Amino acid sequence: MWRPASDGMRCIRKGFRGLAFVLLVTLAIGSGAPTARASVTILGIHYKADQAFPEHNCFWNYGQLPGPCSPSSPMGGSVHVYLRNTGLSPVTVHDIVFAGLNLTQVLSLHYQVEKRQPASIWLAGLSSEQLQALVAAGEPVWYKTDPALVETGRVAQVVVRLRQTPQVPNLNVDIVHSDGMTSVVVPVQCGQPVLVGASFSPDLTKAHLYWRRAPGGSGPPQSFSTARTSPAPRQP
Repeated sequence: MWRPASDGMRCIRKGFRGLAFVLLVTLAIGSGAPTARASVTILGIHYKADQAFPEHNCFWNYGQLPGPCSPSSPMGGSVHVYLRNTGLSPVTVHDIVFAGLNLTQVLSLHYQVEKRQPASIWLAGLSSEQLQALVAAGEPVWYKTDPALVETGRVAQVVVRLRQTPQVPNLNVDIVHSDGMTSVVVPVQCGQPVLVGASFSPDLTKAHLYWRRAPGGSGPPQSFSTARTSPAPRQP
């Protein structure tokens, strides 16, 4: 069931530093000092707003053909959390708590529809207060952990897909894993630069990153940066 976005959508615009830090730290996955048990370290967080494509406006508003057609609305986004296992044993991510609710429960599969298995917050039997909290946080539609089993020294990404732009300035995300729970607060930042390309030096010691300014964002139209990489730790 679709819900329109509120007029109170809030958007905080910042420069290149936040997203660049996330990617550069994720690239540098060299080995660090081991600990006596499994441990999860947050490498970076990022809110990615959907990019509008005006050439497809009539696809979503075909009743306005032959045009001009209104912009697509509402626009959604996604929440990204980058983590690393700095311990000596694998870590398994079991669940994501988003806006105070377990996504394994509110986005569980339902089998009442023949040949379909829909997952929606509107089918989870939530109270009006719980639904209101999830809609204010952007209305999650799916989530994933890639990979769910994080080996020692490896990096994983948690993604929560949102149907609309959140109405709140910050999103609370709790990652439930075999070593406990790791909590982060993700600011809702729209208009961030977009990574449009990457290449590596022949010896794989440098990564060359190519950025493009998002519509309405700040910073130069195009940018280029170089980061040094470290070899991944050897597996025992």
